[in-house]
Amino acid sequence: DEVYDRIGNKFIDSNNISLEDAFELLNLNNNSTVEEIKDRFRELVLTYHPDKCKNVKHVEEKFKAIYAAYEVVLDNLEVVQ
Repeated sequence: DEVYDRIGNKFIDSNNISLEDAFELLNLNNNSTVEEIKDRFRELVLTYHPDKCKNVKHVEEKFKAIYAAYEVVLDNLEVVQ
């Protein structure tokens, strides 16, 4: 699935998102702590949840992109630890 990415309004493949794009989408750097990552994810999910944000263009795609980015970041953290 291609999902909307708010960074540069480009489309990304949610099954093949790079770690760099994931950090950029979540507005984090690669030195972020697990707690910072989780907090940012929660903030973005609440902001872009389709049930709460019906007037934003491509909100469902943004929500999917945020979720995909979060999974990529967490998966890569597990590899490092």
